Amino acid sequence: MVWIKGRNMSRGDRGGKVKLRGDGMIRFHRKGKGFTLIELLVVVAIIGILASIALPKLFAAICRSKVGQVDGTFGAINGSMAMYFADNNGTYPNKTAATDVTSSAMGYLIPKYLQEDPTPPWTGKYRYSGDGSVYTICVSVDGAKGCDGSPGSSPADDYRYYSSTTGKVAYTNTNPGC
Repeated sequence: MVWIKGRNMSRGDRGGKVKLRGDGMIRFHRKGKGFTLIELLVVVAIIGILASIALPKLFAAICRSKVGQVDGTFGAINGSMAMYFADNNGTYPNKTAATDVTSSAMGYLIPKYLQEDPTPPWTGKYRYSGDGSVYTICVSVDGAKGCDGSPGSSPADDYRYYSSTTGKVAYTNTNPGC
């Protein structure tokens, strides 16, 4: 065994190389394995900055997709109402009291005109009310307020609804008859 200043050189000093400097001193070069604490902190900071930029945009996109899902379901229900209207001598279902759009409550609509019970992405159910000549479909948007920056993003807007009189989907803070 060769010992130089307290180091066992027969083992290669744990993988390091030994160089003899010009002044006769021995210098040990260790292989650069691992990262310094500063490097790790910089990487964590960069990841945190990127996450703070990306996550709000991701959540906004998820909310917009849920609003789009509701609007698409309104379109499907509206289409089923048009077929019902054509098959029933020009009248819509007469439900003056708000009724859930489900197969148990509106069995004449599902599965003949709609394949399955529509389920909103938020809590609650799609609700229908109508007098035979006009109708309204609505859904509570609890849990979705302020998620998409649209006109319904105010905390006071509690319902998203479709009205056959206007033919448009809108938000409101008062119950539109559902």
